[in-house]
Amino acid sequence: MMASLHRYLIIGTLLLAFLPSFGQGPAFSDTGIPANYKPEFNRLRNHDLIDAEQKAILNSDGKADGFFTPSDDDEVNRLLTSALIKKVDILQYDIETDTIFDHRLKVNYLKGLENILRYYRQNWKPRSDKKVNPAKLPLILSAYEQCIKKDRANESIEAIVDSLSYDAGTTLLSAGIFDKNPGYQHSKDLLLYKYCVLYPERIFPVLRENPELPFAESLVKSVAKKNYGLRSLVHEVVQSRIFQTK
Repeated sequence: MMASLHRYLIIGTLLLAFLPSFGQGPAFSDTGIPANYKPEFNRLRNHDLIDAEQKAILNSDGKADGFFTPSDDDEVNRLLTSALIKKVDILQYDIETDTIFDHRLKVNYLKGLENILRYYRQNWKPRSDKKVNPAKLPLILSAYEQCIKKDRANESIEAIVDSLSYDAGTTLLSAGIFDKNPGYQHSKDLLLYKYCVLYPERIFPVLRENPELPFAESLVKSVAKKNYGLRSLVHEVVQSRIFQTK
């Protein structure tokens, strides 16, 4: 019963990620992208690189069959394949045909999409702290779409990043194009906080490299209350920060 419920929760989350948020053009209609659509020649290379990442992800499950199957659930795999093919194509089309973006911005947002797909491809399989849950691809793509909308209006992307798990949020910021966004630094801090919560034993190395994090001491003390083995770490971190301010 619980396994079945968990399956439906995953599928429901994936379906929600397909709801439109950009709201431009026919991208989310049944007709899809017009058959005669072609990108501008001077951005064709950007689209080719995105297409290459789509193909590489499709093949990264070990089977060059046009389907992405990272899980044992056929329905989940179908939704992920649809996200990888249709959702990415829609994002490309929306960016390319946007009537407000100039050439520079179109290249910028297309590059961000390429970077996200590359990071996802490189990290959905390895067992490391960089591992991305492959089922989160639709959420990541929808979040990127929302970030484009915020970024174009010079509004913070912080709330969007904060709504994601550490792995999904890190994949989103791997776009590498939001460094001028007013919420970028806070978004990075939020991801570091989530990282420390996931890996409390790595708090000190993180804080040593980022001594100005606003939540540093409160985070360490909070974790130490739950883990007696980290009490000495509290003293070490506090003393380190005091030393650095002298």
